[in-house]
Amino acid sequence: MIRLNLRQKLFLVSSLILVVPWLGLRYVKAIEDYLQHILLDNLSTYAQSVTTHMSQQTDIIPVFPPGESMYAAALPNEPSLDGYDADWGDYSRKPRLLLDPQQSANATVKIGRYDDSLYVFMSIIDSDIRYHQSVYSLSQSTDADGIALDLNIGNETKQLLLITEAPGMVYARDKLTGQRYSRIQGFWLEREQGIGYEVEFKIPIAYVAQGLNIRVNDLKAGGLTTYQLATGRLSILSAPAALNTKLSQFGLLDGRRLRLLDSEGRLLASTGTLNIEQNLKPINPLFAWLLIPDEISDSWNDTTLANRDDVKSALRGEALSTRIRQGNDSSMLLTSAWPILEQNRIKGVVLIEESTAALQVLQRSALASLLNVSLLIFLLLAVALITFAGRLSNRIRQLEKVTDSAIDEYGRVRGDLPELKRGDELDTLNNHVRDMLLRLRAYHDYLEKLASRLSHEIRTPVAVVRSSLENIQQQIDSNDNQPIQGNLSRAEQGIKRLQTLLHRMAEASRLEQSIHESESEKIALATFLSQMVKGYQSIYPTHQFQFSTDVEDITASPDLLAQALDKLVSNAVSFAEPGSVITVTGLSDHQQCQLTVSNIGPQLPAGMADQLFQSMVSIRDNERQDNQPHLGLGLHIVQLVAEFHRGQTMAKNTDNGVSIGFSVSL
Repeated sequence: MIRLNLRQKLFLVSSLILVVPWLGLRYVKAIEDYLQHILLDNLSTYAQSVTTHMSQQTDIIPVFPPGESMYAAALPNEPSLDGYDADWGDYSRKPRLLLDPQQSANATVKIGRYDDSLYVFMSIIDSDIRYHQSVYSLSQSTDADGIALDLNIGNETKQLLLITEAPGMVYARDKLTGQRYSRIQGFWLEREQGIGYEVEFKIPIAYVAQGLNIRVNDLKAGGLTTYQLATGRLSILSAPAALNTKLSQFGLLDGRRLRLLDSEGRLLASTGTLNIEQNLKPINPLFAWLLIPDEISDSWNDTTLANRDDVKSALRGEALSTRIRQGNDSSMLLTSAWPILEQNRIKGVVLIEESTAALQVLQRSALASLLNVSLLIFLLLAVALITFAGRLSNRIRQLEKVTDSAIDEYGRVRGDLPELKRGDELDTLNNHVRDMLLRLRAYHDYLEKLASRLSHEIRTPVAVVRSSLENIQQQIDSNDNQPIQGNLSRAEQGIKRLQTLLHRMAEASRLEQSIHESESEKIALATFLSQMVKGYQSIYPTHQFQFSTDVEDITASPDLLAQALDKLVSNAVSFAEPGSVITVTGLSDHQQCQLTVSNIGPQLPAGMADQLFQSMVSIRDNERQDNQPHLGLGLHIVQLVAEFHRGQTMAKNTDNGVSIGFSVSL
């Protein structure tokens, strides 16, 4: 399970503000779809109006023979015949690739119309250009590179050649007679680095009324290769000046294009453009890159328009307005196609297209504004929440730190919490913990002073009982009253045990009070343990004592060490088997010296190792009672001594007994 801190949780909560731009995006998408339907209705109405006007002037719509065709775009200016196409203006159509049976060469052609002339621009890749030796003698025309034209001049079919002796002006000549046609002229330009040549020439539009085919002759060492524009003559589709003038009269909005198709679905004329200015300038430049409207890609060229559903429907006589997705783009193209009828015959098709880029600009602008505002709000909210979370977590850590320092690891209250008055829930919690610690301190003070108070309160009654018993003893010394003597003996034993109990309680209380007043000094541990073991041997003659240590000197309070060892040895003697060996050991781990007392006897019950050193805890059973009171204070004193020396207590079972001890910091 993943655990998050307070800062991370608040940051995740603040990220919910990002739902706002998502909802805004959904709303803007719905609005865009609704606007597209409205625009499509308007576009259909406008297309119907244009169709009505064109139906009244069908005579200006040219009729071309059916079959394969190529569209000659209207050129804005008359090109200069110089071998460059820079003056062809915005020629948006892709150049057409000539058919190459061997797939070894590449030649492209562009065709445009200006006034009554057809302009042709060809680019041929040829690493070995072979010019004609003499253009006045065509008997060896196959020995040079050149361009062949198939066309009609008047009622005659002609095959003309564009060949030259060197780059420069070039004219068409009849392949059979060598006759020069000065109206078909152009310019031959050799490309740099010897990778080919380009030819720009013009033909009277009347010469291609019956179609045109272009072939390129490429002479190489292996022979002559010919690749051509089409398998047969192409119909050159072009709009006459009257038709272009008529179309230009229809004012078009930015992003809207008007096309006129013939009865075969081939393009005759076009005006307008789908591109618009995309002035998207949000505050954040990142959005300008992420939200820029899609470019409208025109995937329908002149030869595939007839394959579109809207054009097919119009060619059947049924108008159709629809939306077309452009390839893989997310942009939509709104189209409306209407048939132009002449005596119930389809003379042509009016096709009006409008891009959704304008809607996308509005959409992206709205989204950019929404995202800017949402981002600003999110940043402000995130900073505010993270700052708040930081202060909140710091206060919680401070409360945790103060609380930990106020209570030691044994549960005694050592410090106090400051009283806070900010008034929030954390201050209330702090003050509740403070009150709890005060109550715990008062209770601990009561427990710590209980022994001395009991000793003080019981001392006087014990003195009275003892003095009374002494008086009774004096009175009955002269009489032989055996029952009274026995009772008095038992009372005397009880008084002794009560005195022992009071002595031990007072001893523990005095020791705990005097520990902090003790002073440490350097002790030779081997000498110290030797003296202590000799004393224990004389006090407990029924057991054997031995010691071992690898520590030379320690710094500690000798009185406190002696008292702690006394308690450990006394505890070991009470549990050890008679005559067994009790071992006192001092071991070092480079940071602490551990003093342990081990004996042979019963082992500790499960779970008692951690509770053994608490106050008022004893595990002696009735079988091991030695007529001495045991309050569970002895090992608690050992723990106090260990804490004074910055050490710890330990108790564990051995193979045949128990080992109990404490550590002293070196």
